Parts: sequence; structure tokens; C-alpha cells
Amino acid sequence: MPPLRNILLKNLGQKTLSLLLAIAVWLSIRQIISNQITLDSVPLMISVDDGVAILNQDVVAVEVDLRGSQEDLQRIDHRQIKAVVDLRGKAPAETAVVPINLSDIRVARGVTAVRVKPASIHVILDHETQKTVPVKGRTVGKPLAGQVEETVCDPVTVILKGPARHLREVEWLFTEPLDVDGRVESFAKRCRVMAPDNTWTPKIEPPDVQVKVLIVEKSESVELKDVPVAAMVKPGETIKPTLSPQKVNITFTGSSEALAKIKQDGARAFVDCETIKPGMPYDLPVKFHIPPGLELTAVAAPEFIQVTIDAQ
Repeated sequence: MPPLRNILLKNLGQKTLSLLLAIAVWLSIRQIISNQITLDSVPLMISVDDGVAILNQDVVAVEVDLRGSQEDLQRIDHRQIKAVVDLRGKAPAETAVVPINLSDIRVARGVTAVRVKPASIHVILDHETQKTVPVKGRTVGKPLAGQVEETVCDPVTVILKGPARHLREVEWLFTEPLDVDGRVESFAKRCRVMAPDNTWTPKIEPPDVQVKVLIVEKSESVELKDVPVAAMVKPGETIKPTLSPQKVNITFTGSSEALAKIKQDGARAFVDCETIKPGMPYDLPVKFHIPPGLELTAVAAPEFIQVTIDAQ
């Protein structure tokens, strides 16, 4: 029995030719049975020189037809498909109608771009400048308990780079929306800073910020009418200040539990008369005794009352 090596090397030329023919036939069949798909929102990116910005472009995404085997097309990560147009060498204040070529479409291996629409874009260039802009957090949804009191961004400002004419119109930027639906307490999350609009593509540094969402217990208000006002004097004093008016209305704001407690126990209002002297009227602010543990704010109406002490 001849050695295996001799069997493999026998008629090597014919075997090699057969292999090449088989590969060619396979590639031909693969091409014949290739499939085609259409991506209708492929991002369009434009490369420009440093110091140059895109003032306006009439197209921000293109429609692309891709051809390839079913297997290759199914493996495509659509996020990696993009169109890149090179405008380096173009000067600021220049207007250009730029063709979009099939070679400008970045696709995965085994896939070919066979059509792009539109075939050209209209671009206006400008000088690039920069501006420091405050960032505001944005929320959507409704907490399960409480309410969103505020959002705090860190850092509070970012550097926005782009066409001078566009930057003049920007006063602040927003983050991508933070979903607070079902939340019961404050939380923080890193969020992307959004461009002012979709007509131009700025550079934002840093591109994302930390956003803290403060969720607090929902506040309610209740008004207690005709609350007597007491006059606080120094210990041992026998004087009796005259108050006008002697009663006020007090509006308390806080949680429903705290408000129920203050309504049950009643409110106590007073004016501090320890430092006033007889013989002249004083307008003193109304103060309150709030039971310990109750987080309430209170506003009296009127906020000040007139206090006099008769001269001896």
C-alpha cells in the first residue's frame, strides 16, 4: 500500500486546479444567490480641518442598499454602518455641493454598498469657535412616590464647539431624558449631553455628565385660621403687651402625615417681646412652635403684627 504522502501528492496539479475551480464556482453561486437589504437611516459624517465647522448641511442621514449573502447581512451591526465624506482642505465660509460615493460607505466585510441616496449633499462651512454652556438635566415619567424637586449636573457646564453663528443662539444644553417612572428615591446616572438641534453637529466636551435626580416627598398645604398669637416676655416680667391683630391665619406646607399631625395638635404662634421697650409700637414677625420631627414650613397672614407696651 503506497504511503499516504504519495497519495496526497499524486496528480497535485490537477487537484489544485479542481480546488480553485470549486472555490470559483462557490463564489459565483454565492454572488448569484446574494441578498439585498436597504438601510434607510445611515448616519452621515463629514470630516473637516481643525478650525473649520459645518454651519449647515441639508442631509444628516442617507439611504443605503447593501448586497451580500444572507449570512453576512444577518451579521451586520447597523450601528457600525456609516457614510463618511471628506471635506478636508475646504476653507471656512465656503459652500459646496459634495457627491456621496459608494466608496464613502463604511460597511462590514463580505457586504457591498450598491446604492446610496441622495447622491450628493449641500454643505456650508464656517469658522469653528467654542463657548461654555450650562447643562440642565431632563426627566420623563412620574416617580412612584414623591416628586422630582430638581436635577443637578456634574459638571454644571460643558464646552460647546461649532460654527460661530450657531453658538450665539445657544444659551444652555439638555441631557438625554432620564426615566423616573416608578422611582421612590433620589438617584444618579451618567447621561449624554444632547446637541441643540439636528441641523448641525457640534463638539461637546465632555460628551456626558453625571446627573443627580432629587426625589422628595410630595408636599401639600393646609391653612389654619384664627390662630391666637402669644406674647413672649422675659421670665419674671409682669407686663402685658398689646397685640394687633391678636390672631393670624397660618399656612403649613409639608407631607400629608405632618399636616395631619399639626391639624390634630393645633398650631402655636408667638411674637418675641423680650427686647422691646415701653412707649412705642413695634412691628414684630410672627413665629411658630413646630413639634419636633415634623418637617413643615409655615407662613402667617399677616406676617407681622403691631406690639405695644404701655409706659409705666
